[in-house]
Amino acid sequence: MQLKPSYARRGWEYYTQHQIWHPDGDLSLKGTEYAIRIYMEQINAKGPLGSLAKYIDQSYLSEALKDLNRK
Repeated sequence: MQLKPSYARRGWEYYTQHQIWHPDGDLSLKGTEYAIRIYMEQINAKGPLGSLAKYIDQSYLSEALKDLNRK
């Protein structure tokens, strides 16, 4: 993206301070479901969403957090 670090830092601070993104990068299932529902409305898609948890693999986040804690 060739984004200056100062801009990235300001963006990160805005998103985490306003609770748009979780500070540790965790995914909000409720927020994700809401975003998918909005998208489905926009494309006139129908059908049940079901549980999103079966599509989300949190193991990558877990490993990244472990790695960060080691440093």
